[in-house]
Amino acid sequence: MGAPPENSLICPTRRLVLCQTASVAGLALLAPQSTFGREFADDNAIAAGQALRSPDLHTAGAVSVQHNLVTGTLINFGYRTPAGNQPSEFQNGVYLWPVSANQIPWTSPSVAQDGILLNQPRGDQNLTNIALGTDAYILGYAVGPDTPKTADNTGTYWTEFGNVVASAYIAGTSKSLTLQETARCLVKPLFVGTNSLSYQFEFLTGFFAARSGAWAGVWEGSAVSYAVPPKWHAKIQIESSQGVSGLNGLNFERGQKYTIGLYPTGYSDDPASLDLKRLAAFSVFSG
Repeated sequence: MGAPPENSLICPTRRLVLCQTASVAGLALLAPQSTFGREFADDNAIAAGQALRSPDLHTAGAVSVQHNLVTGTLINFGYRTPAGNQPSEFQNGVYLWPVSANQIPWTSPSVAQDGILLNQPRGDQNLTNIALGTDAYILGYAVGPDTPKTADNTGTYWTEFGNVVASAYIAGTSKSLTLQETARCLVKPLFVGTNSLSYQFEFLTGFFAARSGAWAGVWEGSAVSYAVPPKWHAKIQIESSQGVSGLNGLNFERGQKYTIGLYPTGYSDDPASLDLKRLAAFSVFSG
């Protein structure tokens, strides 16, 4: 794939792309200078070493979304999800919120939403019948339907948008020069032992992993399955959007390929009851 466009900054979960604003028929249009399809492949190549093992190049991927065109009444967006995802059948969708900062407002109702129409893991679609003002908005991509609101021990209710795993920030359209920023999830092995795995995880800012039922699973081989449960899995017990977690009781073979998948919701102690359709990110590594 090609190199990242000029004037861009890449980090694991966020990407800044310089955009120009043009005026067409009185409407502000935001047209990113980069090509979304190219960015997805570039951003998902991550090199990492493994503790107590020889350094290895592992591949990673994550659900991502970007706006391609913004007018006063329409947003065209592109989405990229892992191979095997069927966005329409699995009830993937997008939500739109007005915001004062680049963060999903987890407990606020969205002003617009729509389901993904096609069963293709990558594509683009229009969000129509909207009325955008000149303030900032954020577009969130969800890998599943609304989640039940749950209350913590203080009685504070958590979000119905627990399956939102990627976002695209739309800066105020009154600006003549603006930045588009996208965010996505990440999972990355930090330590690969014989019987244990430690990994870094990142969800979107403001997400609460434990109360949402977030979890990680490990498959033998170089792919995550949307149908076959993982060989090992564990709930994320950290009440934060990011951190370091792990799995115990494993049995890795040296040189064998494995894949870890990260999920925002759908945990169950019973492997057969895990919700495998809510994959947010994955990483392939060697034992």
